Amino acid sequence: MLHNYLRRTGFRRQLTVIVSAAIMCLALFSSLMNSWEASRRMRDHFIAQGQRVADNLARQSTLALLFHSPENARDVVATTLTFPDVEGVRISDTRHRVVLAQARDGATLAGDTAAAPVSASLLGESDDAWRFGAPVYGGQSEASPFDLHERQPQLIGYVQVQVGKGTLKRLSLSLLLGNLAITLSFAVILLILVRLLTRHMIKPLNALSTLMRRAEAGQSGLRAAPAGPRDLIEMASAFNQMMSVLEQREAELKESRDAAVSMARMKAQFAATVSHEVRTPLNGVVGMLDMLKEMGLDRRQQECVDVAWNSSRTLIELINNILDFSKMEAGKVSLDETQFSLPDLLEEVIEVVAKQAQLKNVELGYLFEAGVPEYITGDSLRLRQILINLLGNAVKFTERGEVSVLVGLLKDEPAHAAPPDAALGAAFGLRFDVRDEGIGMSPETQRHVFESFVQPDPSTTRRYGGTGLGLAICKQLVQLLGGDIGVSSALGAGTTFTFSIRCKWAAAPAPTPRPALAGARVLLVDASAIVRGFVRQTLEDRGVDCFVSANGGGALAELRAAAEAGAPYGALIMDMEAIDEDGLSLARRVDGVGLAVLILDRYGAAPQGGHASLSKPLRRVRLLDGIAALLSAPRAAPAGRVGAPAAGTP
Repeated sequence: MLHNYLRRTGFRRQLTVIVSAAIMCLALFSSLMNSWEASRRMRDHFIAQGQRVADNLARQSTLALLFHSPENARDVVATTLTFPDVEGVRISDTRHRVVLAQARDGATLAGDTAAAPVSASLLGESDDAWRFGAPVYGGQSEASPFDLHERQPQLIGYVQVQVGKGTLKRLSLSLLLGNLAITLSFAVILLILVRLLTRHMIKPLNALSTLMRRAEAGQSGLRAAPAGPRDLIEMASAFNQMMSVLEQREAELKESRDAAVSMARMKAQFAATVSHEVRTPLNGVVGMLDMLKEMGLDRRQQECVDVAWNSSRTLIELINNILDFSKMEAGKVSLDETQFSLPDLLEEVIEVVAKQAQLKNVELGYLFEAGVPEYITGDSLRLRQILINLLGNAVKFTERGEVSVLVGLLKDEPAHAAPPDAALGAAFGLRFDVRDEGIGMSPETQRHVFESFVQPDPSTTRRYGGTGLGLAICKQLVQLLGGDIGVSSALGAGTTFTFSIRCKWAAAPAPTPRPALAGARVLLVDASAIVRGFVRQTLEDRGVDCFVSANGGGALAELRAAAEAGAPYGALIMDMEAIDEDGLSLARRVDGVGLAVLILDRYGAAPQGGHASLSKPLRRVRLLDGIAALLSAPRAAPAGRVGAPAAGTP
C-alpha cells in the first residue's frame, strides 16, 4: 500500500507530508513533555504546601487537645478551611478520638482516622484529593535553664487535612492547552516555511521534468536552466549534455538516412533506365519470334522458338515489375479514374491468365455478392494490374482445382446493385477475395510475403520462379487505391488473398439490346463449382430458370423429372469433362428429346454432333449470346424419351 502511494504521488507532496508529519509529532511530543514536567512540579508544590498547612494546624491545635475542647479548635479549623483547595480538617487525640472534624460544603472527609504520622507528611492520595497529617505535641515550648534534663515533647494528638486537586487539574489542563497552542502555532509557521522551501526546491525539478517530457515527445533544441540545489544543478547539466549527444547522433542519422535514400533513388532510377533500355530490344526479339512461329517451321525448330519466346516474355515481365517498383519507390505513380464495367475488367484479367490455367487444367471464374454494382469509377489500370498479379500467382501455385475471384462490398457499405441518384459519385469500399487450391503457405512465409525482394521459401522459388516483387507491388498499389491487403493460408490447403479498394458509384450506360431470355429453363452440368456459380448467377440475373448439376447422372435425373412434370428444359449446357461420362456422350443421349445443347470446352474445339460450343473461361456476353442463339434455333421434334440412348449411341 505504501509502495503504491509513493508511486502515485509526486516528490513535493511526499516531502511535504513527511516533514509535516515529523513537525506535528515533534510538536505534540514537546507539548506533552512540557505539560507533564510542569504538572509534576506543581504537584510537588501543592504537596509541600499541604504539609505546611497540616504542620501549622498542628501547632495551633495544642490547646484544644490539652483541654479536649472542640470550641477552642473551631477558630483554628475555620481559618484552615479558608486556604485554597482545603476541603476538610480532622483533629483527634492519641487514642484517635475525634475532637473536631469539619469539611467544606459539598466535601466529604475520607481516609483512615487511625493514622499516626510522626511528622507533617502525605498520608494518602486519591484521584480528587490528598490527605496530609501531622502530630500535635504539648508541654513547655522553651527549655528552662534550671532543668537538669532536656524536656521531651509530649504527643497529645493528630491533625489531618484534606486538600483537593481541582486547582492542580485546571492548571495542568490550561498548561497543556497553552503548550499545544504555542507548539502548533510554531508548527504551522514551520509548515508554511517548509512548503515555500519545497516549492523553491521542486520548481527546477518540475521544469526539468517538463523538458524531459517534451524531449520524449520528439522536440529538439531543449536545454535546462541550472537552478536550485547542487544536486538539481548537476541533473540539469547532465540533461543538457545528454540532449547535445542525442541531437548530434540524430543529425548523423539524418545524414545517413538522406544519403541512403538518395542512393536508393539513384539505384531505382538506374534500374528503371536500364530496364527500359533492355525492354526495347526485347520487344523486338519477341516480335521476331512471333514472325518465326508463322513461317512453317518443323517440330524441332518450333520447340526452339517456343523456348526463346517464353524466355523473352519472362524477361519482359521481370523488367515491367522492376519499372513499376521503381516508379512507386520514386512516388511517380498517379491515379487515373475512369468509369468502367467491373465484370468486363474481371473477364479481361481472366483471359490474360487463361492460357496458363488451361495448360494446368485449372478452372477460372468470378462471382459477385449481392449489392455489388456493375459499373464503378476508379483506376481500372491499377486494379487490373493487381488482379493479374494475384491471379497469375494463384494459377502458378495451383496444380489442379479452381482459382476464383469473389467480389463483395465492405462491411457497413450500403448494398445497391443499381445505386440511387443520390449515391452516384459517392465513395464506397469493395472487397476482392482471390482464392486458389494450391500448395498454400506457412505462417512464417505469410509474415514476409509482401516484402520487396523477399523469397521466403527458396525451394518454391527454384520450382516456380518469381522475383519477389509482384506482391510488394500489389500492396503498394492497393494502398494507393485507399485499401489494404492481407493473406490467409495453410500448407496444402490453398491460399486466399483479400484486398480492398475505395471507388465511387457510377451510373450504368444504356444497355445494349439483347434477346429476351426471361422464362427460359436451362440445365447446366459442370464439375467446377466456380463455373456453376458463375453461369447460374449470370443467367438468373436475366430471368432464366437455371438448374445446376455436378455430373451427368444428376442431369439425366433432373431431365426425367422435368419431362414428367410437364416443364421440360429448353437447353442443356454441358462441360466436355463431365465427371461420370463424356459430355458429348451425354449430349447424344438427350438428342432424341429435341433438347438444345451447348458444349463448354476448355480448348475451344469446333462444334461436334451439330451442337454449339463455347470455350472456357466463359464471358458473360458470349454466354448470353450463345444461350439466346441456342434457344432461338429450330430443333428437330423429339424422337425418344429422356435418358434413352439415341440411335447409334453406344
